[in-house]
Amino acid sequence: AACARCLEEFDQPLEIEFVTTSKCNLGCIYCYMQNNNNETFTYEQFMNFAQSLPEILNLYQTNSYNFTFFGGEPTLNWNVCKKIIEFLKSDQKCNKIIFVSNGIELDDEKINILISNKVHISISYDGPYLNNRKFFKKDNYQLFNDDKMEKLRKISGFKVMLHPENFLGDEDILIKTFEYFIKFKSIPDMTLVRDKIWTDKHIKEFEKAIIKFRKYVVENLTYIPAPFSLLHQDILSFYEQGKRPFACFCGHSGIGVFNDGRVYPCARFGSNNKDSWIYDYTKQETNLDNWAKFNDQKVFNPKQYDKCKQCEIRNFCNAGCIYSQVT
Repeated sequence: AACARCLEEFDQPLEIEFVTTSKCNLGCIYCYMQNNNNETFTYEQFMNFAQSLPEILNLYQTNSYNFTFFGGEPTLNWNVCKKIIEFLKSDQKCNKIIFVSNGIELDDEKINILISNKVHISISYDGPYLNNRKFFKKDNYQLFNDDKMEKLRKISGFKVMLHPENFLGDEDILIKTFEYFIKFKSIPDMTLVRDKIWTDKHIKEFEKAIIKFRKYVVENLTYIPAPFSLLHQDILSFYEQGKRPFACFCGHSGIGVFNDGRVYPCARFGSNNKDSWIYDYTKQETNLDNWAKFNDQKVFNPKQYDKCKQCEIRNFCNAGCIYSQVT
């Protein structure tokens, strides 16, 4: 078999992160796309990829895929996005189309086109760390005005990125962030920036904030919000199905596609390590050495991570980002 991981066990579509453009109208200091020089897909380049898609699906032993417009900020390459959506809607192998955006350029016209084509919209909300915003400055939480927030919350949830600097000197940061979004009847998916920028000091301050937020949840809520909901889900998953044999979709059931003609294990690998390519869709060529590497149990399977074997929460933790684990 082409894949030693027996993907049929999971019976899942290939997750495609399509880096529509590396351009962005924010400047988040944690964003790994800053390593790219304003690379932007043309429709012709997309069609080169689409012609190789059957072979890529065969490589990953699946017959279908989910397609995510990724960036950078996809709205900055909007005309190409519209043409790609038309193609995807006609392809029976495409299960789902997802559009990840920071929301800044999502006007009524774009929103209506996405909704009418049943495209799932995901708002990646730059968190309250002001130094992220190189191109414009706003008050700590208000990336948008209230009318824009109200419009966006009706079509999407918010994934809110929290930087380690957010926690310095502010034990209430999680509560403040949560309450800001609750004002718009939206439960934020608060996500920590996962780069290797966390110091012992940051971790200690985060511990204070998460303990305070835990107390707030117990005293005020009747449901479990992020980040506790993910832990709850992983604990239930372990007791129902056991520890899963992969960390994230990287190289396992997902790819990152760049306009350099190559497919990578994920967008992060494609941005930071150009030597990690899996497939060249201009030459219809598989990088067999890298394919073997990402089929190695020591790379993709958290059950095999030596550093995790003595950890008290290893049964409930899937080790997260593979790029962070192997680089």
